[in-house]
Amino acid sequence: MPHRIPLKELVDLVPPTHESARFRYFEPWTETPFDPARRVLTLSNAGWLMEAALLAYSPPRQASRIFGRFRPKPVRVEYFQNARRDVECYLLVTRAAVIVVFRGSEVLRPDRWRSTRDAIEDFESVLLDWTGNAKVPFVPVRPHSRRRAHRGFLASFDSVWPELAARLETLHARSPGRRFWFTGHSLGGAMATLAADRFGRGTLVTFGAPRVGDAHFAATFRNPAWRVVNNSDIVVWVPPPWLGGYKHVGRSWLIAANGDLLADPSWFRELHDFAHGHLEQVRGLLRGRLDAIALECFYDHSPLLYARQLRAASAKHPKRPGG
Repeated sequence: MPHRIPLKELVDLVPPTHESARFRYFEPWTETPFDPARRVLTLSNAGWLMEAALLAYSPPRQASRIFGRFRPKPVRVEYFQNARRDVECYLLVTRAAVIVVFRGSEVLRPDRWRSTRDAIEDFESVLLDWTGNAKVPFVPVRPHSRRRAHRGFLASFDSVWPELAARLETLHARSPGRRFWFTGHSLGGAMATLAADRFGRGTLVTFGAPRVGDAHFAATFRNPAWRVVNNSDIVVWVPPPWLGGYKHVGRSWLIAANGDLLADPSWFRELHDFAHGHLEQVRGLLRGRLDAIALECFYDHSPLLYARQLRAASAKHPKRPGG
């Protein structure tokens, strides 16, 4: 078996907006429902959360319907949005947990274009997301705080947090035993990091997420946290530490070049896999593989590939961090 399930078409670099025979959400995980009580990240929990993060890229009506397949089945699926900052978030409310899922960076959606105006609005939405991503300088996470975070991420997060926080506090007050989980892919992972930090309780799991804050922010981040990294994904390396001291929070899982899941790999192992992925890309180009045209570091950032890699890991029973 090859070390990865390759994307068959370059269009798969864009998150799917509908299901097909090639991909049905949550299908491999139904025999092991999401377990909110686990104190460590398991492969099945990671699979549920990654596919929820992938589904968050879909239109709300479709996403809300498919979220109904999540197990345990949500009693409610709630949607929060700040259109001006282009932030979207879903709450999956079950009897035992609240799962907060943030959508990642907006991408172009030609399949939704019905007019020139649709195309222009789509470009504006993508531009707004990446303009926010480009605001690199630090700002305090709260007035007068010594903890600092990425200015663009924080501005986007604060645009939706007051309404979301009020709802989370209500859900906690009504059922104090509920567990809270925060997740997202890419920019969604950055939003989930800030939300878990601000809420002050719950577990964080991100996929292909950038660094969010400085070393003091990371050192004082108290929530249990895991970040899943797929081989050569470039986004997890930005913003770079030398640009003000950015640092990741929590523990890491690496989806290695051979498909294994490695817990807390050394920076040397992460760098080795980063280089190995690019070597594989060069080999693919020499063999005439068209899918190798995509730069490996962007290819590995695809949320669809994250979901497929976790499915492949489950199917072939590799090393499983966290049990």
